[in-house]
Amino acid sequence: MKNSHSSKNGHALILSLVFAAILLQLAISYTGMLKSAHPQNILIDERVKMDFITQGLIEKSILKFQLFPADFYAANDATNVASYGPLVTSVYLNAFVNDPALSLINFTGANSSISSVTINVSIASMALLTRYRWNQEAIRIQALASYMSKSHGNVQKEQVRLIKINRIANHP
Repeated sequence: MKNSHSSKNGHALILSLVFAAILLQLAISYTGMLKSAHPQNILIDERVKMDFITQGLIEKSILKFQLFPADFYAANDATNVASYGPLVTSVYLNAFVNDPALSLINFTGANSSISSVTINVSIASMALLTRYRWNQEAIRIQALASYMSKSHGNVQKEQVRLIKINRIANHP
């Protein structure tokens, strides 16, 4: 009787050692997967930050357009006149593209617990795509973002947004 009881204990001990070995193997493989996924998580986190920052900057440029549409239209009309080349470029670029409020250089405000990088974001271009003679226009806004990744070098993101505008003429 004692012999059968000790053999049951021996089988239980062997079975528990087998399960412990299987659990140890699963833990080791899970740890390996986490180590390989961490760099991908950092890259995804940084790209999502760049996406949100460029979208935010585009929204800010839309607000500027809504506040000062005459400046944008004047700069756009001046670009259609070839004889004002340098003046047109400086007026247009200073009005929207080179505005310090519409660029974030060495921006560190988007740091997270996973990564902290400095991101450069700016409005690259703002263009009118249609003419007002159809009473409908579209504005194309392009934002560029970049940062220096430790593992992937210089990473760049381009975000483009098209906005449809109905222009209403005020005639007395």
